[in-house]
Amino acid sequence: MRILITDDDKNKLASILSAINNVSTDLKIDNAMCGKEALRLMLKKKYDLLIIDLNLPFTEIEEPTEGGGKKVVSEIYRRIRTIYVPNYIVGLTQYEKFVNDYFNVWKIFHYKNNDTEWIGNLKKLITHIIHAKRTETNHEEELHRIIVEGETDFYFLQKGIDLFFPELKDKVAIHHKKSAGTNWVVNQSLIWMNSYHKDSNSEDLIAVSILDSDTAGINAQKEINDLFSSDKQRNILKTYRIRENHSECVKKFFVCGCKIQFEIESMFDVKHLIYANSKGWLSSTNSELISSPKEWDVLTENLKEFLLKKGLKEDELLYLKPVSRLKKEKFCNYILSLDNPKEVFKNFESVLLDVFQKLGLK
Repeated sequence: MRILITDDDKNKLASILSAINNVSTDLKIDNAMCGKEALRLMLKKKYDLLIIDLNLPFTEIEEPTEGGGKKVVSEIYRRIRTIYVPNYIVGLTQYEKFVNDYFNVWKIFHYKNNDTEWIGNLKKLITHIIHAKRTETNHEEELHRIIVEGETDFYFLQKGIDLFFPELKDKVAIHHKKSAGTNWVVNQSLIWMNSYHKDSNSEDLIAVSILDSDTAGINAQKEINDLFSSDKQRNILKTYRIRENHSECVKKFFVCGCKIQFEIESMFDVKHLIYANSKGWLSSTNSELISSPKEWDVLTENLKEFLLKKGLKEDELLYLKPVSRLKKEKFCNYILSLDNPKEVFKNFESVLLDVFQKLGLK
């Protein structure tokens, strides 16, 4: 059974997952955070059940609106010839005035924290669908999963796997979405830890959520860790932040006590950051430090002077500037176009080794 939950509220998402897992843990669950993302998923996959928040943003940049969920349902039926229409659709709302507004939706549930009515209704519906599908056989192959923040992360990691671990490329799937960000990774992690995926031998499948070592990544890792409610969940969902020891240049900052923010693009050699800077792809300002060097006297010298005194080269200070969000695709295309890819991606071998060890594949 496959379920799509279209909701951008983590607390509500956790409540829905808890209700679902009280019925069965042998389900495939996806999450969309806006109406447009839900429609994209339904163009690719057939869902048995769509659970949709009525107060939903239609696009990623919009605020939630009262008609957001209704707009999605209308689009489903407008595109009925090209989209996989879910077998069942449930509208979920915190606003009681919408409960009797069916607008072609199979059922509307009134969501309230710690309320048993909507939970019971949802459980009954899922039980009905499971029994209706009991004679169907699901042949879809399940794999271990790597969850990443964005599309460029996917390309970098997939290339690294092809180069250094080709024997494992059929053992793992990289789950990604363009410009997804840490909030999306947190939601997908929550979905996975509550889904209990199994392989063909009924062994647990594991997911690793990879995060940048910037403020957002650090906060997301903590948020995911706070969501765990059992050792079982900790065993099937791991978090991993890119580490400074995978890049000799990044490690230099930490050796002199300067804990910088860095991202997956920081795993590439400084010459590629020099090129990116010449193209205007790097941020115009330095990222804030996670923590400052104890030896740095801010009254007598600036950070650049301190780092140069400690032996860093001026070009290496570019690691203080992240690749701009709107330029990540250009940087990715540049990296993928380079000759001698094993040299270009050399730092990804140790990154992926860490990840595969967490997956139990190494």
